[in-house]
Amino acid sequence: MNTAGGLTGGDKLSFEGELQAGCEAVFTTQASERAYRSISGEALVTSRLTAGAGSSLAWLPQETILFDGARLRRSFNVDLEGDATLLAHESTVFGRAAMGEVVNNGLFSDVWRIRRDEKLIHADAVRVEGPVADTLSNAATLRNARAMATILFAATDAETRLDQVRDIIDGISPAVGIAGASAWQEKLVIRAVSDTGANLRRIVQPLITELRGGKPMPRVWST
Repeated sequence: MNTAGGLTGGDKLSFEGELQAGCEAVFTTQASERAYRSISGEALVTSRLTAGAGSSLAWLPQETILFDGARLRRSFNVDLEGDATLLAHESTVFGRAAMGEVVNNGLFSDVWRIRRDEKLIHADAVRVEGPVADTLSNAATLRNARAMATILFAATDAETRLDQVRDIIDGISPAVGIAGASAWQEKLVIRAVSDTGANLRRIVQPLITELRGGKPMPRVWST
């Protein structure tokens, strides 16, 4: 799934997926998504997934690239049943470093809501609006990094996977980027930042592969 031409103000994209009990599926994109300068309005992207008991759902889109002046509002909602497993990833790149692009102004909003048996188990939100580059230059945000990622693993054994994940993080060169991981209440959350989308991939891919039990990334990620 992808939008081919990218998103701009006024565009609306929605995606729904459902896994029956005991099934396994991976959702990904054919290429990186792009959010272009908006003359008026916002681009809206809504994703809603449902996973039955005993199923395994992996949400692994390639990165979203924001251009200067982009206005993107995104939401991600997942309903898990019983012991269903979720591995979710999103990476966002603020301008293509190789092209010398800087996102001086715009809007990016991303809201996650994950429920298990109708009970909210994870809520996450990020919003950057106005002088994006200035905001991301702060030490409390990205400290001048251009790319960020979140990985969420929700499973009964999530907390037992923390040591393996941190071993991978400890091996990441500071020149590539930085990452951190925490686990609690059958969830494992990883945050990562880097100077480029390419370097961010060097962080998130081995982490995703580890959490998938050694299974390779979707083939389109390497094309």
